[in-house]
Amino acid sequence: KPMPHDMRRQIPFVEEYLRLSGTALERVEGQEADDVIATLAVKAEHLFEKILVATSDKDMFQLVSGKVSIVPVSGPGAGKTAMGPQDVLARTGVPPSRIVEWLALTGDASDNIPGIRGVGAKTAAALLNQFESLDELLRRTKEIRSEKVRAALEAGRDIILRNVEMIRLRTGIDVGFEWEQYECREGARRDLRNFFERMEFRSLVGEIDSSGDLFEGLEAEKDV
Repeated sequence: KPMPHDMRRQIPFVEEYLRLSGTALERVEGQEADDVIATLAVKAEHLFEKILVATSDKDMFQLVSGKVSIVPVSGPGAGKTAMGPQDVLARTGVPPSRIVEWLALTGDASDNIPGIRGVGAKTAAALLNQFESLDELLRRTKEIRSEKVRAALEAGRDIILRNVEMIRLRTGIDVGFEWEQYECREGARRDLRNFFERMEFRSLVGEIDSSGDLFEGLEAEKDV
């Protein structure tokens, strides 16, 4: 499905903001952004002790490990908490290693992935905790007490298997990068302020002005 025109025309502004804020931008033609992020996160595990992935996509929970945490960017506590393995378990009822199976049953509205009718988050977690794998669950549906759930799983088998393939992140994307390019850099604050003014982001202009160091060093520059 083609990208909507209104969204496409905003991309240059997003890229300009990233450049001005000192944020590295990784683009891989023909690849999903989630797969690129997943690839970077997995590679980073070999080099760093702590990796934070800022996202509200539930499918990214599958990346969570002892080193990789998710920082939600929306909802209560957005940007303030990092979700580790125990947090994912508490929120979904399953560990990160079973998030793909969990979402294959519940679906993921944010990615337009349909779930199995009548199988919500709690039911999906209970089923996965009853069986060691999704394959085992689908082989042993006769052991499920609820006739309604059993019938839904048997009728939706193909949908579930397709969902697994859609939800599982690819972590072997050839991103062709050097880690140095991802080091945090000081943003060009004055240029960033001008950008916010041009885009009429008045509250963000106010945040920069109140941060205290926007004009640090300007007097010295004037005297040179």
